[in-house]
Amino acid sequence: MSTTKNMTARPSIGSPRVSDTSISTTSSRSSRFSLASREFKRQSKQLLVEPWYGSYRSWLAQVERDEQAIKAQKGRKNSWLADLKGTC
Repeated sequence: MSTTKNMTARPSIGSPRVSDTSISTTSSRSSRFSLASREFKRQSKQLLVEPWYGSYRSWLAQVERDEQAIKAQKGRKNSWLADLKGTC
């Protein structure tokens, strides 16, 4: 009885298989992931930052209007008395 060995080259158990398809799949996976990551960041910015920023801007505009009104009233003499007379 003669035993013939299979002489085809096989990778050992621990060695990873590297082929062109796995490399392109990995790169397309990473590009899809980076695209999804950028889209998520954009949407989360729209949901979190922009409403807050808009309310901050309106609050800041209100503060500036209040400060201008206070400065205008400080310019008048006895403004509290004039305001009181205007309400009665």
